[in-house]
Amino acid sequence: MAIEGIVEQGEGASGDNEDSHYDQMLAEDPSFVPGRPVVSNPYFILPQDVGNLSSVNLLENRLSVAISNLFDGCYELVMQIDDAHGGIRGTNRPAGEYLH
Repeated sequence: MAIEGIVEQGEGASGDNEDSHYDQMLAEDPSFVPGRPVVSNPYFILPQDVGNLSSVNLLENRLSVAISNLFDGCYELVMQIDDAHGGIRGTNRPAGEYLH
C-alpha cells in the first residue's frame, strides 16, 4: 500500500529519520536553507502515533490550520487513488517515469 511505502521511506510521523527524503537531500547539500522560515514537525492536531510530543509543533494560526487540514485531505485522496491503481510500488517502472 502507498501509506506503508511512505512510512518505510521515512516520511511517517515518528520524528527525525535519517532515511527521509529531506534528510537525504540535506546530506547531499548541508548548506541548504529553506527559502522561507518554516516550523519543524508541524501538526494541526496532536498526533496519536508520536511517542515524544515535545518534538511536535502545534499550529496556532487559523489559516495555517485550515490549509494543513486541506492538504492532508488532498494527500490522503491522492494516496487512495494511487493505491487503487496498483500504486507506483506495484509496477516495474521507476517512479520518475510517472512524472513526465
